[in-house]
Amino acid sequence: MTATLEFRGLDLLSQRDPANAGEGIRIQIVRGFLMPPDPRGEDYIVAARPGRIPGNRVPDLLTIGLAGYVVASTAAMWRQLTDDLIEALTEGDGIAPGDLIARTPYLGLATGSASITARVKNVIEGEIQAQLFQRWSIELESTDPAWTLGA
Repeated sequence: MTATLEFRGLDLLSQRDPANAGEGIRIQIVRGFLMPPDPRGEDYIVAARPGRIPGNRVPDLLTIGLAGYVVASTAAMWRQLTDDLIEALTEGDGIAPGDLIARTPYLGLATGSASITARVKNVIEGEIQAQLFQRWSIELESTDPAWTLGA
């Protein structure tokens, strides 16, 4: 089965044990999906002239927010799932960009896929609850200016 959302090859909506439907990594895009990038550039201000003169702007950066949790039925499985997530987030010391890929039907994507290359900017891990549940908040910065839609 093809992952509907993955980062650096890790299925962010995994389900490890079919008998335990809630177990796995459950990370969703919460901000920046198919949004245009923020532009870089500024308008010019000329003294004694009202208003601004439009300056050159280029599409530059998109911040993508991910949030969710890791949950498991055993402490050993929780450790494995958490290690998988940490490995994907810190690959290349977290500096190397990776591909974030969403595939149909993720968030209403009609056909094909949407992908963007991004690097990890920030990771906030929540408290570990009963050794079986932990929330995560992840912020990515695009290195491509915009999402690429594929067939």
